[in-house]
Amino acid sequence: MLTLDGKAVAAKVLADVKTGVAELAESTGGRPTLAVILVGEDPASQVYVRNKKRSAEEVGIASRDYLYPRGCTQAELLATIAAINADASIHGILLQLPLPKGLDEDEALTAIAPAKDVDGLHPMSLGNLLAGKPTAVPCTPAGCLEILDHYGIAIEGAEAVVVGRSRLVGKPLAQLLLGRHATVTMCHTRTRDLAGHCRRADILCVAAGRPRFVTGDMVKDGAVVIDVGVNRLETGKLAGDVDWASVSPKVRAITPVPGGVGPTTIAMLMRNTLLAAGRQLSPAASAPDDAGPRSRGQPLAMRERTVYTVSGLTLGIKSALEEEFPAVWVEGEVSNLRTPSSGHAYFTLKDDAAQLRCVLFRGRGRRVRFEVEDGMQVLAFGGLDVYANRGEYQLVVELLEPKGLGGLQIAFEQLKRKLEAEGLFDPGKKRPLPLFPRVIGIVTSPTGAALRDILNIIGRRFADLRVLIAPVRVQGEEAPREIVAAISDLCEIADLDVVIVARGGARSRTCGRSTTSGSPAPSRAAACPSSPRSATRPISPSPTSSPTCAHRRRRAPPSWWSARSCTSFARSASSTPGSGRPCAARSSAAGSARSTSPGGAC
Repeated sequence: MLTLDGKAVAAKVLADVKTGVAELAESTGGRPTLAVILVGEDPASQVYVRNKKRSAEEVGIASRDYLYPRGCTQAELLATIAAINADASIHGILLQLPLPKGLDEDEALTAIAPAKDVDGLHPMSLGNLLAGKPTAVPCTPAGCLEILDHYGIAIEGAEAVVVGRSRLVGKPLAQLLLGRHATVTMCHTRTRDLAGHCRRADILCVAAGRPRFVTGDMVKDGAVVIDVGVNRLETGKLAGDVDWASVSPKVRAITPVPGGVGPTTIAMLMRNTLLAAGRQLSPAASAPDDAGPRSRGQPLAMRERTVYTVSGLTLGIKSALEEEFPAVWVEGEVSNLRTPSSGHAYFTLKDDAAQLRCVLFRGRGRRVRFEVEDGMQVLAFGGLDVYANRGEYQLVVELLEPKGLGGLQIAFEQLKRKLEAEGLFDPGKKRPLPLFPRVIGIVTSPTGAALRDILNIIGRRFADLRVLIAPVRVQGEEAPREIVAAISDLCEIADLDVVIVARGGARSRTCGRSTTSGSPAPSRAAACPSSPRSATRPISPSPTSSPTCAHRRRRAPPSWWSARSCTSFARSASSTPGSGRPCAARSSAAGSARSTSPGGAC
């Protein structure tokens, strides 16, 4: 049997809080301050307040006491709370409960500013907890979870039973356990077959307010027991709500009384005070505590430290996604479609701002009554799944419906219709590709894979071929203008037989607009129209001379290159860098695609 030592847990929390107070003071110059309101002379409350004050001093939190030993009216109590709310130097308010008879606890708790509620009992704090977005968490339930986490007791999937339904402990504790994916049963002193419910519990939390209420016959072997109760017996000794003598021999772990939950309650109050001060003093730390990673400027120790393994965090993300999005309809444009031999279809749904991996398994794919293609706009229905080995998530598609062509495909179809109307696709204007071309012009990026591939093939298959290269940008806003100018200049050469416009790479792009297709864009070859101009006639400098390659961020070679042996580039005496005039060269054997001329690398 393991004794869950609350004092050790509290000491660790207080050490973290002390570090956080020092960091906050260093970054903001402020010191967290806690106001404690105590009405009446209840001995237990007085002892509790003294312990809180001592802990505050140990961690560097200032405290101010507002004591009414002889009692006060409701109006006086509310006026005190209002004055503290207005005091910017005070960051947390603790109203010690219970209040004497005649005072309205609900009204008093509601009067506390939510930002200064460090006990977590304001209706807004409780509402945030119920919504799954806790800000200030009630101290005792938070201490219970801190103990479980400290000793590595798994909560997710456990059968948890909470005996007690108070606003202070039972109800918030049940919500915290639910938030950690436990299966929670809430019981109380009037629950039928209470013993049967308790015997099912992997984690049994008891806050019934009755000494030794839960006995050994009500607990199953190997359970973990959190005893929240503190009761003073007639003998003067303290006892919990669990009968230690009969329960402890059966369980795997149990909290003692005293020395169990009590010390962690005070420690969590100090943490809540530090968090409240951080939100008020640090503008960068004004986000709720559950807002995610530590905000810039907010001390690390101000956040609850929960350490995950990679697999544990991935499992948590998987559970959160599957719980929040069990089944969804998603609209998007299909891209990167591939169907391997398995028959499954893998693709990406995208819009202008994001993309989502999708899989349509073969069995579901047989139900799709249309042919899925890249560029198609679809509606997909399915569930999100996390692939832990790669740390990725995807949509497992169950249904797929066509919604029309995607934006990029529509633009392409419209442009095709426009060019067709201009007669550019008229077969009468086309020339057949020559069977044995003598001079080939290439319009492409000088550093792309397409150029290397073309030169390698030419070098292997055509020993006596003249090649002219027009380096241009093939993506970005300037690409269309450069490509058009290069084609126009090449076609002015009388003996040029074929122009190849090519690009290649890991991502295909339309000129001026990016896409996410993973397949390389194919090259396009066209026979050149005959030109009355002489091949020796100088060509005016191209507006694309020496463009800057955006993806390499360096100066590209001059406007015209001519390849010899795929390794070096020769120029005529009249052809200088940037002149815009190509010179004659011949290709022989295949070789490296690296240039040694001043023009730069191929």
